Amino acid sequence: MTGYRHRKRGDGPGWYGWYVSIFFCLLYTLSFVDRLIVGLLVEPIKADLGLSDTQISLVHGFSFALFHTFFGLIMGRLADVYNRRNLIACGVFTWSIMTMLCGAASRFWHLLGLRIGVGIGEAALTPAAYSIITDYFPAEKRSTALSVFSAGVYLGIAGAFELASVGTTVELAGVGSALELASVACAFELAHVGATDELVG
Repeated sequence: MTGYRHRKRGDGPGWYGWYVSIFFCLLYTLSFVDRLIVGLLVEPIKADLGLSDTQISLVHGFSFALFHTFFGLIMGRLADVYNRRNLIACGVFTWSIMTMLCGAASRFWHLLGLRIGVGIGEAALTPAAYSIITDYFPAEKRSTALSVFSAGVYLGIAGAFELASVGTTVELAGVGSALELASVACAFELAHVGATDELVG
């Protein structure tokens, strides 16, 4: 990767630009699986923690959406002024750890706080990834590259449905799924740190 360490804005994307887009797509896929898995395992989670319909709605929807939206604005500003790769790395580690801890939550307030943490962590990915991808690609190729990244939404939805089905079948109530997803996300980011270099002006 050292040959790309001093790439300049406006250079052609080459294979490395597509690698970055695909990698961010994988992270986006993982984030959507983590995001949706609670909603697809409502009944097992309600039974395990004794949650009411109101409590599960707060855990799954309101808390996540509110903090994800608010911190998305903050992360967008941080992506403008700080190292975007490191911002994504911090976000991935945050949502991975929070997702892993969700699997061990024993009370409503624990799960609510952890889901807020997931929302905050995931808010870092989209603005920073969009910014990096647009730097790697000229205008005539940018839409395709961003479409590759956005495909992670639909891959994540499909993955969440599949994992919810498996988790319910083996009566894991999402615990095993959360642990596995968190581990995979951390492993991806650990392998990637130092590979996606900031472009220089």
